Amino acid sequence: MRRIPYFLVSILILTILFGCSSDYLDFKKVNNRESGKTLIISAIVGKGTPYKQEIANKLVEKLKDRFTIEVMNLRSASDLERKEYDAIVIMDSCEAWMFFNSRIKRIMKALPAEKQIIVVTAEDQEFEWTYNGLDAITGASTDDDSDKIAERILAQIDKKFPPKRPRY
Repeated sequence: MRRIPYFLVSILILTILFGCSSDYLDFKKVNNRESGKTLIISAIVGKGTPYKQEIANKLVEKLKDRFTIEVMNLRSASDLERKEYDAIVIMDSCEAWMFFNSRIKRIMKALPAEKQIIVVTAEDQEFEWTYNGLDAITGASTDDDSDKIAERILAQIDKKFPPKRPRY
């Protein structure tokens, strides 16, 4: 009888377990050609969480009538080379007070600052972060905090692109 080595079985089990976890945002594209504006909602690759997905879903729901929206995972600034966009929301997770978050720092340096809205989730609710003159929206990764974070992102988007008032 042929036996499968235990380490192969354990690798298979680990692959299945970790392969089912989601570290990425679900790709989504919502076209609104009338708006003339494009918004990208992104998370740093491997930093997507259900909490960030929830924020992305709330933003899409609130803004789908005002923007063409693309939800994506961001590896580097080169992921955006062929994309035209008016604003980008970049979500990341705080690692050691942002000392180990080199990817978002490189992306922020490469993109126009006026188009960026940065969101950093942290365990510490009092955590604040500024980089290259941009103040990040920060908050704890708790379900009751996602509404607050989404509202703060919406306020920054409204500041950049004031909503049109309905005509009466």
